[in-house]
Amino acid sequence: MKLSISLCAFAFIVFSGCSSNRETTASPPPGVTVTQVIQKDAPIYQEWVGTMTGNNNADIRPKVEGFLVARLYTEGSYVTEGQAMFQLDKRQAQDAVEQATGNLERARALLAQAQIDVNRYTPLVAQRAVSQAELDRAQSMARAATANVDADQAVLDNAKLNLRWTTVASPISGIAGVAKVGIGDLITPTTVMTD
Repeated sequence: MKLSISLCAFAFIVFSGCSSNRETTASPPPGVTVTQVIQKDAPIYQEWVGTMTGNNNADIRPKVEGFLVARLYTEGSYVTEGQAMFQLDKRQAQDAVEQATGNLERARALLAQAQIDVNRYTPLVAQRAVSQAELDRAQSMARAATANVDADQAVLDNAKLNLRWTTVASPISGIAGVAKVGIGDLITPTTVMTD
């Protein structure tokens, strides 16, 4: 019991000491800066997220191998579809065209000789001056010579195509990028020349 009275007395003293009868003084009003309103245009700045790639992008790669001898476009310029952008050394492709042309002419000469033999042996077989086996052999040689002419013509067509491909052209129209290769570099079909 004594303890509870002591605690009550102690609590009364503590709480009565916290309260004060003094009046609080009011703080002065805050300072306000006043300025004259002026009507004028003010720039509006906005920030946007952008991208540096286009809707259609193309890596410019050659279809044949060769040394780069010239860049035919200006970096950052607009190029049209089919416009020449790079020139590779043509000498090796030109030699391949000339070799294929020679092979084709030789095959045509052999075909002409085989047809002459067929035309010569045909009436001789009817006269029994030449055996049927000789005529059959001449006809087989003529068919083989025809096939060789067709094969050599395909090789020549491919060589001419490779010669045209030494000029690397843009596959699409658009803004050309910075060249990633330099004059004198050995370029292969896996080389990205620009984008």
